[in-house]
Amino acid sequence: ENFFATLERFHFTIDENSINDTEVSIDPEMLGTIFENLLAEIDPDTEKSARKSTGSFYTPREIVDYMVEESLVSYLLTKTNTDEILLHELFQENNLTDSDYADKHKIIDAFDQIKILDPACGSGAFPMGALHKIDMALQKLDPDANIWKQKQLSKINNVAYRNALKDKLDKSNVEYIRKLGIIQNSIYGVDIQTIATEISKLRCFLSLVVDENINDDAENRGIYPLPNLEFKFVTANSLIDLAADKRQSGLDFEGMNQNLQALQSIRDEYLQTNGEEKEKLKVQFLELQSQEFSELEIKTSKKAIQLISWNPFKYEESNWFNPKWMFGIEAFDIVVGNPPYIQLQKARNGTEKYADLYKEEKFATFARTGDIYALFYEKGIKLLKQNGLLCYITSNKWMRANYGKSLRKFFSEKTPLKLIDLGPGVFNTATVDTNILLIENSQQKEIALKALTLTDKEKINSLSDKDFTVLMDLSEESWIILSQEEYKIKQRIEQIGTPLKDWDIKINYGIKTGYNEAFIIDGATKDQLIEKDSKSAEIIKPILRGRDIKRYKAEFADKWLINTHNGYKTSNGKDIKPIDINDYPAIKEYLDKYLVKLQKRQDKGVTPYNLRNCAYLEEFDKEKIVWKRIGSIIRFSYSEIGEYCLDSTVIAIGKYVKYLTALLNSKLHIKEMLQNSPKTGTGDVIISVQALNPLI
Repeated sequence: ENFFATLERFHFTIDENSINDTEVSIDPEMLGTIFENLLAEIDPDTEKSARKSTGSFYTPREIVDYMVEESLVSYLLTKTNTDEILLHELFQENNLTDSDYADKHKIIDAFDQIKILDPACGSGAFPMGALHKIDMALQKLDPDANIWKQKQLSKINNVAYRNALKDKLDKSNVEYIRKLGIIQNSIYGVDIQTIATEISKLRCFLSLVVDENINDDAENRGIYPLPNLEFKFVTANSLIDLAADKRQSGLDFEGMNQNLQALQSIRDEYLQTNGEEKEKLKVQFLELQSQEFSELEIKTSKKAIQLISWNPFKYEESNWFNPKWMFGIEAFDIVVGNPPYIQLQKARNGTEKYADLYKEEKFATFARTGDIYALFYEKGIKLLKQNGLLCYITSNKWMRANYGKSLRKFFSEKTPLKLIDLGPGVFNTATVDTNILLIENSQQKEIALKALTLTDKEKINSLSDKDFTVLMDLSEESWIILSQEEYKIKQRIEQIGTPLKDWDIKINYGIKTGYNEAFIIDGATKDQLIEKDSKSAEIIKPILRGRDIKRYKAEFADKWLINTHNGYKTSNGKDIKPIDINDYPAIKEYLDKYLVKLQKRQDKGVTPYNLRNCAYLEEFDKEKIVWKRIGSIIRFSYSEIGEYCLDSTVIAIGKYVKYLTALLNSKLHIKEMLQNSPKTGTGDVIISVQALNPLI
């Protein structure tokens, strides 16, 4: 009773509204939220959420709208002579009509030919965004849908099937005609999760059902069966292509044209077929796959095994993806989406890491310390036609992090068009800093990337060119969005300055104990240990933590490190043996209180009492610069000889340490680090080696 009472409080609809809709209702977009919440449920076996393991986050509608519109406008600019402002008006709710567009036939032709893919479609936000944007444009260009209907019918060679579809479309309203054509010919999705592709199909179904003509006197109230979308949304791993082994009778798909055409004919007919005919087409499709290969190939060729084992009619994942075989498409005009964010170092099934899964795919952007979204960028661009467009929203760490170096190089060899650095707060369930990148699959002689830092996502659909600055001379170095004035200052500094990486300094992390509660002690405990055994003083060292770092000079908090090191080699080549805890009975007695936890920790040396290896241990006995590795405030301290530092800090040793401490604390360098440095999802700055090296 309470459940139904709760439902009564809401107004439900099956119509996907635009962001400008004032109707307060729960529409099919909620499926995206449901999808994400399902992924957030804890798996009792792994004790982790599927969302965390798959890196899936639902993209807000205003972001989807912006990305889809920018992609479509850029696409139409290459196909027509229409003014860019007028093209943007095409996708807005206004009073413009087909008479305002002299190139309306060219624009309709472009929509008729367009192929759009989301390679990590999730719950279908981007395919649905494309559907509604194109539908909105066609409402203005072809109000009665006559041009659009004829274009859809002209694609079909099978006379019987064409006549049946014509009869159906003649009885349908214009909205249904437009949407069916877009779904049938323009939008495609891939996701590694079956639940995602099924929800994407459901949203397509609902978008058509809402525009069906109802006739209570006709069979089934005049509603036609929904289309079959098995060849529109497939469950597969977008990042892994077919095996590279060759056929005995030719290379790859050579010599398969006849079968490929037959398979495509089945795909076309299957979309609108039902009943016994639908089951016949399924059988024909699977038989054609098997007929293509000899018995020897089926047994010995990995590619043959992959192809004949693919069954689009079952709810199961394919561990490879090939658009030509699965969709009958060579390449796409637009690739758009929100690929997952998963560190390649993470284990995907408890043992194998993502890096191990993809290392053989020969990605130019692959970095073991990187993120899977980098591979999606590269794969997405490879799936494009020449001059095709990719638009993704991802983490923005690639712009500055070291692992993004290969990705930045890859982008600089194409034609990036627009870059919006959004920062955190885009996704309700993730604090990751994000960016939107629109890039063209071409190589221009001169890159002029329009870039912008935007802190309010609500303003994204009201941006104009005057809001952007232009970035030139992009390379593998960090991509920083600056105003024109800031850019000129940066150029001037670079002309006369010397990068920090060219100074004679070495940078390392502080010491990691694996269990600070045991190895970090206060002054009173230190005094007690030395009183019990004066020899204890030999391996007890003053320690600085991140919170102790202030500007110019740290505030020593009377914290000390029990330095039971694991041995190291000095700069002159002398081997220093690991600390033998039996030589320090008072310290051993103290550490024995924590022995169980010391034994369990991963960061240990030859015995549970020893710290992990640290090859640069003697550097702590030199004067140095110390700073907090991650924080909201940037400060650098000069550290005296003999002060050790915890792993929440970073140290630099070398010449001119005092002078560099002053420079790094200057307003100029602090500002540059705030701009250059990668950030955590909560906005804290990560002052890594990569952030410091470019400093002038």
